[in-house]
Amino acid sequence: MNNTANENLIEIKEPKYNTNVPNHQLLIGQYIPPIDRLKIISPDEFEEMIKYWIYSYLIPRYGKVEKVVRIEAQETKGET
Repeated sequence: MNNTANENLIEIKEPKYNTNVPNHQLLIGQYIPPIDRLKIISPDEFEEMIKYWIYSYLIPRYGKVEKVVRIEAQETKGET
């Protein structure tokens, strides 16, 4: 600590706080854009999201769906 007198020291100022944060942001956190949210979800969460999308969006929109299937592969969910 004796050498600090010879060094250039920069004062660290207190940051400005955002006190205008809405309640929903305090409760659920910072907004994450949808494309970025897809990058951080787990493979299992991705599978569940796809199932929900199929049954809550695709089938009601296009109807006439007899059966929903997927192709099982050894590399499913990023497993090698």
